[in-house]
Amino acid sequence: MAGRDKGVYVLEIELQLPLHILGRELSRGVYLYVGRAMNGLSVRLGRYMRPITKPHWHVDWLLMAGRLLGVASALTNDPEMEHKLACLLASSHEYVPRFGSSDDDCPSHLFRGGMDNAVNAMRTLGLEPRVYRELQGRQE
Repeated sequence: MAGRDKGVYVLEIELQLPLHILGRELSRGVYLYVGRAMNGLSVRLGRYMRPITKPHWHVDWLLMAGRLLGVASALTNDPEMEHKLACLLASSHEYVPRFGSSDDDCPSHLFRGGMDNAVNAMRTLGLEPRVYRELQGRQE
């Protein structure tokens, strides 16, 4: 059984304009960012649902320029699940090299694509994702 507040998440972020960020050029479109929170998943997701004022992680810079469209999260005690999910998405999706993956050997944690891609990947890994859209508390 997964821990009460440990898990992985995917943020669906839309860029309406091209963006130069951390030495990379991102075109407009929808991106998926994979992350984990092994000590407070709900707190981490709550942070992303508010305007970022003090960027800390790579994705913070992306969120400051883009619009958060949705979140998928899944409870897990497996600290490697973030790595497994990112590598699975990298095997079949266009990605931004080394974005958000400085602490593991996945090619990236940032991918082009929509939330359905993330949910399918999570289910492939045996996770039970919860999906939130429009971030007004509506759960799918």
